[in-house]
Amino acid sequence: MVIPGKTCWKPTALTTKVEGPKLDPTKSNTQRTQHHEACSYCYVVVRCDGKTEVPAEYRGPNAAEHFLRALQVEERGIQKVLAKPQAMRMTNADWESHRTASRCHVCDGLLKGDSVKDHCHITGKYRGAAHSACNLKLRLSPKTTTIPVVFHNLRGYDSHLLMQAISKVEGRMSCIPNNTEKYISFSLGQLRFIDSAQFLQASLDKLVSANKPEAFHITARYEPDQYKRALLMRKGVYPYEYMDSWEHFEETQLPPKEDFYSKLTGANISDSDYTHAQRVWETFGCQTLGNYTDLYCRTDVLLLADVFENFRKTSQKQYGLDTANYYTSPGLSWDALLKKTGVELELLTDYDRHLFIEKGMRGGISMVSKRHARANNPAVEGYNPERPNIHILYLDANNLYGWAMSQPLPTGGFRWVEDCDGLVGTIQDQPADGPEGFILEVDLEYPQELHDEHNAYPLAPERMVVQKKWMSEYQHGLLGAGVVSAEVEKLVPNLRDKNHYVLHYRNLQLYLGLGMKLKKVHRALRFEQSPWIKPYIRMNTELRKQATSAFEKDLYKLMNNSVFGKTMENLRKRVDVKLVRSPAPGQPVFRQSKHLRRRPRRHRGPQERSSPQPPRIRGHEHSRPIEDPHVRLLLRTAEEPVRRPVPAPLYRHRQPPPRDRDGGRLSGYGCACRSIRHVRLPTRAPSAQR
Repeated sequence: MVIPGKTCWKPTALTTKVEGPKLDPTKSNTQRTQHHEACSYCYVVVRCDGKTEVPAEYRGPNAAEHFLRALQVEERGIQKVLAKPQAMRMTNADWESHRTASRCHVCDGLLKGDSVKDHCHITGKYRGAAHSACNLKLRLSPKTTTIPVVFHNLRGYDSHLLMQAISKVEGRMSCIPNNTEKYISFSLGQLRFIDSAQFLQASLDKLVSANKPEAFHITARYEPDQYKRALLMRKGVYPYEYMDSWEHFEETQLPPKEDFYSKLTGANISDSDYTHAQRVWETFGCQTLGNYTDLYCRTDVLLLADVFENFRKTSQKQYGLDTANYYTSPGLSWDALLKKTGVELELLTDYDRHLFIEKGMRGGISMVSKRHARANNPAVEGYNPERPNIHILYLDANNLYGWAMSQPLPTGGFRWVEDCDGLVGTIQDQPADGPEGFILEVDLEYPQELHDEHNAYPLAPERMVVQKKWMSEYQHGLLGAGVVSAEVEKLVPNLRDKNHYVLHYRNLQLYLGLGMKLKKVHRALRFEQSPWIKPYIRMNTELRKQATSAFEKDLYKLMNNSVFGKTMENLRKRVDVKLVRSPAPGQPVFRQSKHLRRRPRRHRGPQERSSPQPPRIRGHEHSRPIEDPHVRLLLRTAEEPVRRPVPAPLYRHRQPPPRDRDGGRLSGYGCACRSIRHVRLPTRAPSAQR
């Protein structure tokens, strides 16, 4: 569904120092050093067809409150527009398209004499033939239709400025929190504040660079001069920490370069950045730092509006979905997947099966198995021919997430296997691409004769709390200093035998093929499987090949990877935060049934109450197939026989005896760094001295 309009905004803030006692770093990592107060803003309203109004700007006291009240005026204006729908305007081509339409343009279902003409109530443009029921679902209500307000980095920064003022304006408040400090989104009345960085995970500067210059229609509309516009097509240069008083806005020249130093980055701007700031000041005729601030703010807003509009258009064209109706890229990509495949998935509602599958979701390995290696071969400086040849080789898996999601994955038909003992002798014969698959709980023996060969990359990692008796003297010193904790569970590759280990049958086949021994099958869950995600992965892969800009290439890669992240979400970790305005004297803010997570601050922010999440399965946890991320995670971390570098090919490609190899160094998701002795690598292979 196309939303009626959206607002992109950008704030600037006064930064004042906060003096306070220094904190003990062994007890806290947080220390207040600055107070930020919004001092100006700019926003632009963009209609669903890309038309815009003149950017609204303000610089002065109470900027955050002023911004919220200005948005409420815009909200009332949009409500009036929605209350008076535009009449449909149809061209001859539209009439012909409607006459020959056989499928609903909304749901893609067959039309059986019940089609109606669907049109945009904002522009009057004909959109297509639709079922009557589908057409009604697209109705825009003046009192309920949400209006997105788009920020870049709302969750990380901008929301903190707005929360200082939101309790001063009227309107129903709600939020979708990560925790009591960071919000994925929050609403005020029909205004829904969303973060473009939750979709486009890069700085605005990089996003602008990734788009083609001709994609910036909104910016060009307000700055038609090509030379001036070229100066603005990058992240602006601004002395954030220098601006600590209102008097600085009246200064008639840029501050010296040293005043652009940032404590956040611990660095100053470059000479080229300062030269760029001077050129912008002169070209746009800035008279004061206030003028420069307004230009900086307005530029970021126009660039963000163009970047997000390009993102919306691409999503609507390729997936038929409007990104402004979503909160994050995982939510968008999950709907795009279901829309593309049309798959019907059986959701697990059985408590035991849910926990059984959850037990096998361990995460991915990230470790350093050997801390130091030095290459010694003819390709490196300082080569010593008297010593063994050693190469350091970095391996990386291409399209790791895409490969795992293209494998046969569960679709339904879940049932416990009654004869588990029968699987002991037959599990190796189960085809990888067969119609049925298994998740098993087993006991495995790790034979002693494999320990030397597998020492760098042990099979079957386990989640465990590392016992103090296993730690070195140095690690005990870190514990005593409070730098690390011994109570945190880690994913640990080890050579111990495995008891009640839950894994996918293809992982089990790999482990048995590499020498581990299956002692017992305690439980096994059988399911139907097919490569149902593969068409979606293939579509995005092809779109990425055809992409004509870096922005589109990154987008299609993100749309693949985000599917994995969405299904991996642990819904029990969600919190329920309610935003509450200051009560009247004597009126309680927190009900007794509520668990207080954070006391309200003294400054002007809203007060919060949050419900604790009990450690049990709730109904909404069955809204997503937990079995699919379980299988994909296992396949991703250990299974691919050719491209996957850790650990399958390291063992499947026969290694020389331990005395002739130097072993692994480090590994992470889809990559590994190894030092290898007594081998001849191609001369064009990258080498490293350390």
